[in-house]
Amino acid sequence: MTVVVLLVYFVFLGVILLDKYERSFMALLIGTIFFPCCALFTESPSISGQIVFLYVFLFRAIVFDTIDVKKTVFENPASKFVGFIAVGYVVTTIFNFSAQNAYYALRDMIDVYGYLIAAMFAMKKMSWQFVAKKLYWVIIFLCVYGLVEAATCTNLIYKYINLSFPGYDGWYNLNGSVCASEGWRMRTIVTTKHPTALGTLLTVLFLFYALSAKEKIISFYKTTLILGLLLANVYMSGSRTALFCIGVALLYGYMKNRGILMKFLCVGLLIFSSTYIVAYTVEHFLDNKEGSSIVLRMNQLLFSIDKIKESPIWGNGSNYTAHQIKDEGVRFDDDDEFIGGLESVLFVYLIDRGFLGLLTFYAFFIFLFLRLRKSQRFRKESCPETMVIGIVLFLSMSGLIGNNTAYCMLFLGILIRDECNSVNSDQENNLQKI
Repeated sequence: MTVVVLLVYFVFLGVILLDKYERSFMALLIGTIFFPCCALFTESPSISGQIVFLYVFLFRAIVFDTIDVKKTVFENPASKFVGFIAVGYVVTTIFNFSAQNAYYALRDMIDVYGYLIAAMFAMKKMSWQFVAKKLYWVIIFLCVYGLVEAATCTNLIYKYINLSFPGYDGWYNLNGSVCASEGWRMRTIVTTKHPTALGTLLTVLFLFYALSAKEKIISFYKTTLILGLLLANVYMSGSRTALFCIGVALLYGYMKNRGILMKFLCVGLLIFSSTYIVAYTVEHFLDNKEGSSIVLRMNQLLFSIDKIKESPIWGNGSNYTAHQIKDEGVRFDDDDEFIGGLESVLFVYLIDRGFLGLLTFYAFFIFLFLRLRKSQRFRKESCPETMVIGIVLFLSMSGLIGNNTAYCMLFLGILIRDECNSVNSDQENNLQKI
C-alpha cells in the first residue's frame, strides 16, 4: 500500500511541476485536500508532503514564469496587502530577533500566504467556474468517504497515507483503528489532520458551491447533491463552529438585499438560535472530561493573558505558541490537560505577533470583504463576500489547526483573482471602445 500511496503522490507532484498550469493548479488544490499535513518527509524541520506541493508549484512559477509572478505580486491589490502583512512579520522578528525566529517567520509567511499567491497566479488564465466544475466529483468522493468513515468509525485512507511517509505528526494511533469520535459526539477527519481542519475545509467548500449555485454554474440537481453531502459531513465532523459559520454566512447573504424589517427578524433569529446552541454546548462542556471543556477554555484564556502581557504590541515571535512553548514544557498542539490547543486565532496571533500582527491579519480580511462586496463580476444576489465571513468567524472561534489556513487561502485566491481578472478585462474593453 505504501508503494501505491507514494506513486499517487509523485504523480500529483509531476503534474504540478510539468503539466499545464490549469492542471498543475488543480493537482495542487486536490493534493492539498487529500494529503494531510501530518504526513511528513522530515520532522525537523517539519516538511510535510502537503507543503511540498506548494513549494514545487511556487518554484516552477518563479523560475519559469518570473514576469507573471511579478505581476501577480506587485500589481494585484490583494498581493500588495500581503506585503503589508510581511512588514508586520519583519517588525515582530526584529523585536524578537534570532535566526530561529527569522526562519519561523519566513516559513509562516510562505506556508500561509503562499497558497493565496499560488491561487492568484494560476487563475490568471482560469476562472473560478472552471475550478468549481473540475473539482465537483472529487468533492463528491470526499463527502461519500466521510459518510463511510462516520458509519464504520475507521479511516483507512488517513491511516495508509500517513503510514506511507517517513514521519507522522498526528493525534491518532496508526497501529490500530483510526477513529476521531469522542465521548458525547461523533467526529470525522476524512483526509485532514483534525476534525477542526475538516470543519474549515467543509465550510469553505460549502460557501464556494453555494456561490456557484447562485451563479448557476452547475445544474440544480448536482448543486443540491453536493451541498447536501457537504452539510451531512459538517454534522458528522462534529464541528459546531462550521455549522454556526455556514449559518451566519448564509444569513448575511439572505439579509443583504432585504428590507430593514426582515433584517431585524433575521438578527433576532440568529440571537435566539445562538442562545440555544450556547446553552446546549455549555451543558455538554461541563460534563466533558476530554477535549473541549469550560475548564480548558478558562485555562487557555489565563495562559494567553499571561503570555500576551510579556510583549503585547510586537508579540513573542512567529510560531512561539507552536515551538517555544513546547520547549518550555507546555504542550500547545495536542490534548494536554492544561492548555490543549489555543482554539482561536486571537490567542495565537496576540501571543506570537502581538496587536500589530492581529491588526494586519484582520485588516487583510476586511480588505478582501470590501473588494468582493463591490465586485461587478458576480450577480448582485450572489454575495461572494460570504466566503470571507465564514472564514474569519471560523478562524476566530476555532483557531489555526491542521494547516486549515491552506484551504482558506486557496479558495480566497481563486475568488479574489477572478474578480481582478474581470476588472482588468472591463478596463481593457473600455480602452478599446475609446
